[in-house]
Amino acid sequence: MLPKKPIISSAEQHSFDETRWVINVQKSLDAEIEEHDLEEVTVSIFNVPKALMCSHPDSYTPHRVSIGPYHCLNPELHEMERYKLMIARKTRNQAKSFKFHDLVEKLQSIEIKIRACYHKYIGFNGETLLWIMAVDSSFLIEFLKIYSFRKVETLINRVGHNEILRDIMMIENQIPLFVLRKTLEFQLESTESADDLLVSVLTGLCRDLSPLVIKFDDDEILKAQFHECNHILDFLYQMIVPRIEEEELEEEEDEENRADDNGGNRAIRFLEEIKHQFKRVFASRPADLILRFPWRIISNLPGFMALKLSADYLFTGQENEATTTRRESSSSVSASDIEKPPLVEELTIPSVSDLHKAGVRFKPTANGNISTVTFDSNSGQFHLPVINLDINTETVLRNLVAYEATNTSGPLVFTRYTELINGIIDSEEDVRLLREQGVLVSRLKSDQEAAEMWNGMSKSVRLTKVGFLDKTIEDVNRYYTGRWKVKIGRLVEVYVYGSWQILAFLAAVLLLISQNASRNLAVTRISKKKTQTTPSLTSLSRFSYLESSGYASARNIRFFSASPPTEENPVSLPTDEIPISSAAELTLEESVASALGFSESGHFGVNGGTSVEAVGGVAEYGDSEIVAIENEVTEVYQFDDEKLESVLSLLRSDEESLEFGLNALNVDLHLDFVVRVFEFPGISGKNLIRFLKWATEREEITVTTSLVESLLVAIAGDTRRMDAYGLWDLVKEIGEKESSSSVLNLEILNELIALFGKLGKSKAAFDVFSKTAEFGFTPNAKTYYLTLEALCKRSFMDWACSVCERMLKSGVLPEGEQMGNIISWFSKEGKAEEAYSVYELAKTKEKSLPPRSVATLISALCKNDGTITFAQEMLGDLSGEARRRGIKPFSDVIHSLCRMRNVKDAKSLLLDMISKGPAPGNAVFNLIVHACSKTGDLDEAKEVLKLMESRGLKPDVYTYTVIISGYAKGGMMNEAQEILAEAKKKHKKLSPVTYHALIRGYCKIEEYDEALKLLKEMDRFGVQPNADEYNKLIQSFCLKALDWEKAEVLFEEMKQKGLHLNAISQGLIRAVKEMESEAKVTEDDNLLAEA
Repeated sequence: MLPKKPIISSAEQHSFDETRWVINVQKSLDAEIEEHDLEEVTVSIFNVPKALMCSHPDSYTPHRVSIGPYHCLNPELHEMERYKLMIARKTRNQAKSFKFHDLVEKLQSIEIKIRACYHKYIGFNGETLLWIMAVDSSFLIEFLKIYSFRKVETLINRVGHNEILRDIMMIENQIPLFVLRKTLEFQLESTESADDLLVSVLTGLCRDLSPLVIKFDDDEILKAQFHECNHILDFLYQMIVPRIEEEELEEEEDEENRADDNGGNRAIRFLEEIKHQFKRVFASRPADLILRFPWRIISNLPGFMALKLSADYLFTGQENEATTTRRESSSSVSASDIEKPPLVEELTIPSVSDLHKAGVRFKPTANGNISTVTFDSNSGQFHLPVINLDINTETVLRNLVAYEATNTSGPLVFTRYTELINGIIDSEEDVRLLREQGVLVSRLKSDQEAAEMWNGMSKSVRLTKVGFLDKTIEDVNRYYTGRWKVKIGRLVEVYVYGSWQILAFLAAVLLLISQNASRNLAVTRISKKKTQTTPSLTSLSRFSYLESSGYASARNIRFFSASPPTEENPVSLPTDEIPISSAAELTLEESVASALGFSESGHFGVNGGTSVEAVGGVAEYGDSEIVAIENEVTEVYQFDDEKLESVLSLLRSDEESLEFGLNALNVDLHLDFVVRVFEFPGISGKNLIRFLKWATEREEITVTTSLVESLLVAIAGDTRRMDAYGLWDLVKEIGEKESSSSVLNLEILNELIALFGKLGKSKAAFDVFSKTAEFGFTPNAKTYYLTLEALCKRSFMDWACSVCERMLKSGVLPEGEQMGNIISWFSKEGKAEEAYSVYELAKTKEKSLPPRSVATLISALCKNDGTITFAQEMLGDLSGEARRRGIKPFSDVIHSLCRMRNVKDAKSLLLDMISKGPAPGNAVFNLIVHACSKTGDLDEAKEVLKLMESRGLKPDVYTYTVIISGYAKGGMMNEAQEILAEAKKKHKKLSPVTYHALIRGYCKIEEYDEALKLLKEMDRFGVQPNADEYNKLIQSFCLKALDWEKAEVLFEEMKQKGLHLNAISQGLIRAVKEMESEAKVTEDDNLLAEA
């Protein structure tokens, strides 16, 4: 592996932080601020929790504009700084008395309050922070005025407008609301007007961005709430989320006080106390054992358990006593339970489609407050606030959840609401139903996109209980499970399709019925042959053999005799009573009898007499075979089905004495029994692990590979994944034993690594990998790949590098596609050198890598000057279709070479692209032209320009501007004018930057008249001059020509065009003017002195 380079030493970092800390402490101690002002300020602007940031970083990181100190140094957001300053200048020009210096001085008195609002340490000095607040607050106010005055023009298109709206609502992109209020007060010179305007724009913004349709009733109430809000995101949160915690606590206290004041309830409380004591006695473990043990013996009787469970579930909607106990206890939650997080089971709720099929109807509420979420069990109506979905909704939702998680210590009301909606929306069908019933208004492309958005909202920081929402969920679940249609469906699913014992029993019954019917059919067909005297069914008792006369003698078959033999109904009949027409017919009947299980030993003879013994043998043999079949069926039917149901019922409960209950059942264990238990749904992984440990303590069961694999498959299901840690602990216990190699195998460890990788538990996956050698196994290609996948996806790159290094040393590599994924992961995480090491070994092993991974690695190597050589070499490995489509890696290499001013290699690579592909475009040529201009090799730049035109490409304005700028810097203005003339022929409109470069060039050689001509030509050519051109000319006239009059004329032109001249240029005009006046006075004095 290539060595790593440190970015900054810890000593330097420590020194910087220490100095900054001392400065801020001194400033804070010297600042004059009232203590009660600080007490009113609370930390309200937080960093996003890592758990949420990792799940969807794009929703928490601004993409267009930075507001406040957290992201103002992000270079990707610097483009918007020009717009912010433009709006700040516009604000200042509109209010003549408004000056930013005065605003900064006004904000200086609340600097400590501003810093106190931010959770993260702010490293800016006071003046910088206050200027950030002044500019950003002015930008925000001007931008948000569109929600109060609809005719306000905006400088940004609609796409940019939505991006800015999303950025404004991000938790890390907030500034305190009192800063906005101070800025508005300073602009409008009225506190009341500032409050009215701020409330107006905030309510308009909330109407546009709120995920719930909000109804604003009273402006006075809004003003009162506005003063309690911390920032814009908090204002939206307060509008959506009700304040329920204090109200509920007050109601509980009032109820307790009323109960205490009522003396007539003392007798009732005394009886309840006695009842409570009886319950404690009967709920104790010894009493529970005495009362339940006989019932468990009865419930284990054959046939009783399945019928009992089915009847209980059908008529009560409950599966076992454990669930009954849980539901009874949930209706009387104690105060201590309220503070506990809910169980995972309590978050489950049927989807909209399932509820709709069960008769639930969804009704939109008038107000968008979450407190309107209710369920009416009598009418089956689910009341929900109207949900408004558009391209901004996901960002707003995620940041509201993040803000609530960081700012709220009590119940997470909004988070619980998003979990509720996430629970009922699973598919596009659910979205369609909500949309048709008026609960959801979607402006997204499709219902599928809306469903995917909600399904991605499952990540939260912690579980919480919210009284009215939990009650609604409980009411919905109770209503749903109480419907007969649902009960019958679940009964069939659980106790028919989900129970192999019932299916085996039905199959055995059908087998017996079928066999019995077949025997009856065979005898009936024999009895219906042509006869002179048709015998009764009771008289036909034996299969007969063929005589020479063509008649058969009947023998009694006791299986089908309707009455016992008597004198009136003798055992045998004369041979002339049952004629048989031919031997062929007898053969047919014999085949039927053989098919029914009768042996050929009961054959039909050709002698004239009867053979009772022979035919009796047939009867005896047939009897024994039927009995054997019946015994076999009985064995299948009684394959511990009742014991299995008892074990499953016990495992599905939450009883702590699980092992005691299993011992009481006295189960006859074997391997298939344990495996079948693992196959049933609805059992927690924790109980499955406890069951396996209990089973292996018995003599009948030992831990085998198949058992561990079956348990792994069971826990890897969606509902059991979080029990993976318990399974890993079990595997470690097995691995510590000497005989572990005969139980564990490498595939089990690989599946564990994959499971932890899916859960995002990279540390646990790495732990499994580290134990591989300790358990006596050598990692294979799959082991390395799964471990690297788990580590790289969570950015644990140090561990990933160690695993990758071990893989490279072992020489065991995955297949080409997987190797490409490894290279891409390392490249995207900034480990280009390590990725190149993987690439080299894969190339040596002749692994076929996907072209996209190679292109990703080349682009990563181009970011560092030290690795650009590797990237150049890798370009030669691209061939065929991969090379023809590889314009990006070639462009990246040329860009890096131009950045290093290695124009020679860049042009050589350009010629190689022209001859072999991929065909270069304007961007590639522009890179080389720009590099040539920077190095001063303008002739080479013109050659590249000609080469570009010969390829049929039209040089754009940027290409000409780069060459013109190069000539202007060198003072070669004639050549620059030639390029300008050529550019005018090719393009109808040029860029202001083009003229700016020419004006700077003429000012440099002090040809100001030519510069003024270019300034006027800009207007004629459709290019609007900006303040930069005027500033440059005014400064040149003042500093070099000392011609303040022309400078003042240009200044007046700027005012007419609405442009602003910076303070430095204005100062220069005044200074030159004063110097000239002083010089004239001095000259006059000299003349007077001479006179």
